[in-house]
Amino acid sequence: MRDFNGKFALNRHGKIEMSKGGGCMGCFGLPFFVAGLFVLLIGVRIIPVSNANELPWWAWFVTAGMGLVFTAVGGGLIFGRSWVTLDKQAGKIWMAWGLLKPMKGTSYNLSDYVSVLLNFIAGDSDTADSFAVALKSRTGGELSLCGNPNFALAHEQAMLVSHYLELPLVDRSSDHHIITNPKEEPDITMQQHPEPEISTIVRDSNWRSEVQFSRGAVQIRIPGPRFSPYSLLEIVIPLAIAYFVGSRFLPFFTSSHTPLGVQFVFICFAVLFFVVLPVSSALKRYKLSHSYTTTLTADVDGLTLKQKGEVPKKGIFIARDNVIGLDFSTSESVIRLSTIDTTPYSKGRKLTNAPYPQVPNWLYRLQRFTKGKGVIIKSKSGIYALGAGLADAEIEYLFLLIKSHLYKTE
Repeated sequence: MRDFNGKFALNRHGKIEMSKGGGCMGCFGLPFFVAGLFVLLIGVRIIPVSNANELPWWAWFVTAGMGLVFTAVGGGLIFGRSWVTLDKQAGKIWMAWGLLKPMKGTSYNLSDYVSVLLNFIAGDSDTADSFAVALKSRTGGELSLCGNPNFALAHEQAMLVSHYLELPLVDRSSDHHIITNPKEEPDITMQQHPEPEISTIVRDSNWRSEVQFSRGAVQIRIPGPRFSPYSLLEIVIPLAIAYFVGSRFLPFFTSSHTPLGVQFVFICFAVLFFVVLPVSSALKRYKLSHSYTTTLTADVDGLTLKQKGEVPKKGIFIARDNVIGLDFSTSESVIRLSTIDTTPYSKGRKLTNAPYPQVPNWLYRLQRFTKGKGVIIKSKSGIYALGAGLADAEIEYLFLLIKSHLYKTE
């Protein structure tokens, strides 16, 4: 059974396997393949060109080489495939690649791996955030299986592998690692934190969120990020650049008798990018800091999350049964995350939600430069975060408040 979207599936032989390649990647590689084949045929002089007599002898080798490279890249995207097969009965993991059919593969022993990992892979300017499913070995290494930018699909794949191999799942997609044993109840992931009673927590007057209680439900309204004086640099720096450049170009326009139309276009361009856009962005930031941008309602039926200006206006409803887990990210937990013990699990060691190790004092000095993501909601429809930038104590309070109302028992 093949799935070119890169998802594991159980076949009739009792194995789960995945095939990646083709599909959209093949469509993307088709232009490269066709163009490369055309250039290659020119290089080997099958397709004639009008100025063939004018070209030096080495130009044909360069042309053929370029065509060969483009053909190989396009052909790899069109016909290239990779396979991952997990066979619990044989105790093997088989990973292979080839062109339409497996050509080369590597086998691994399942007995060398002790847990399934769900990792968060931060994106950059070229790639989006993603979630990777991997196996952790006894020596601490990781064997990557698959990945997906959608948390719900990645978690579904991780659960499938965990139940099939009967290995614990370590969800490392957020600050607090959640360990779930496939033989335990599904809601074991909700018992991850040693928590105080919500009634014993006293709200601080400096907290920015607004909380309202009504008939077994709680509504939390979270304002936008604070408007810092440093945000004014967003206006000052572009204005300084505009003044520096304009003070030199305007005299040039006058001395060179540049047409008024050209001057007008240049000035409009400068005003748009160095004045209008920075000022409107700063005003928007200031407005958001004085209004509530996120509203969440939690009760025993589920969670309703609404962002300001969101379509549809009713917001997103996440039923209680569709909530995979709750977590929170604070500046402290971000720092503690870097000190987690990565010692591999020994054979027979019971996996528990052990506390984080002691953090060095010098590392805490970086805390004021670190921002937490707030309360994190993991669901079958995706992963959501609210309250980024709030105080650590306020984020933990909102986490406990949401959890206590969502899993409230009469």
